[in-house]
Amino acid sequence: MKTLYGWTAAAALTLASTALGATFTDKANGFSVTPPAGWNRGTVQGVAVIYGSPTKVDGFTPNVNVAVETLPGSISLTEYGRAGDVQFVKAIPGAKKVSSVRSTLGGYPAISQVYTGTVQGHALYFTQTFAVVGKRAYVLTGTTTPARASMLAPQMAAFVKSFRVLR
Repeated sequence: MKTLYGWTAAAALTLASTALGATFTDKANGFSVTPPAGWNRGTVQGVAVIYGSPTKVDGFTPNVNVAVETLPGSISLTEYGRAGDVQFVKAIPGAKKVSSVRSTLGGYPAISQVYTGTVQGHALYFTQTFAVVGKRAYVLTGTTTPARASMLAPQMAAFVKSFRVLR
């Protein structure tokens, strides 16, 4: 199974110059989400939407993003999580899962987890919440440096809380 997992955004973020704070709606992928105030919308191939912090940290732009994956068939949340773990560890050198807990995303059962790893020479901290809704997986990822993890936590919590699946 091919997984997108927004971690790919960590290495390839291109920011637009206008800060956004309004709710972003993606009708094609069936969701809406509100970014942190003052964060800049960017583009990354394979990611539905990404927002970067206006301030770099040790040469890295902390970011939050949403990746959407259309699933080939029925798959459980747990199965999706296991497949994602395999992909994450393959793609991120020295990746380690720090925690994993059951949660909700847009009112659906979800898993929230934390990883650490290195991308393009940057030691990074990844927080991720994902849900499987029908034949789609929604993956929200926040990425920063380990030293700034506590600063990303409230932005990521609000980002996750704002997420809605459109019907």
